[in-house]
Amino acid sequence: MIATRRLYERGNPRRRIELRVGRPVCVQGLWACPYQILGIRNSRVQPAFGEDSLQALELVFVALRGALDASGRRFSFAPEDTREDPGVMIARHMPYSLGRSFEERLNRILQREIEQHAVKLQRRVQRKDGRADRTRSVQQTPANMALQRLGARGARSAR
Repeated sequence: MIATRRLYERGNPRRRIELRVGRPVCVQGLWACPYQILGIRNSRVQPAFGEDSLQALELVFVALRGALDASGRRFSFAPEDTREDPGVMIARHMPYSLGRSFEERLNRILQREIEQHAVKLQRRVQRKDGRADRTRSVQQTPANMALQRLGARGARSAR
């Protein structure tokens, strides 16, 4: 296995599942990447196939996300219920087979949503910090710096 992730069921954190991903291998000219989900339905090792090792690996995440969604259960990366549930932290697949212009349009929409969310988070932090010290700026955590870079990059691309 090259990667594993433990997820917890929302509302019942004692029920957990484990996602396992193996190393892609070439099988008769086609790449296969093994994966397994322990604790939900069929726990057999299954392959995701791709034209190359990267596509096979990418399609494993599509399969994992699909299986989690199809289960009808809600899982989270965090073991306890939190106000800001991080979810399973496996990105949804963006269909690149629909053409470049479609992909670029989805990227613009996604970037705009990320920027709007970053602004909301920044305002929330500023309001919270303002209660303690009105002159204090947003704390420079790695997450905040990444959001600021995204916002700056998005502002340049919107021009």
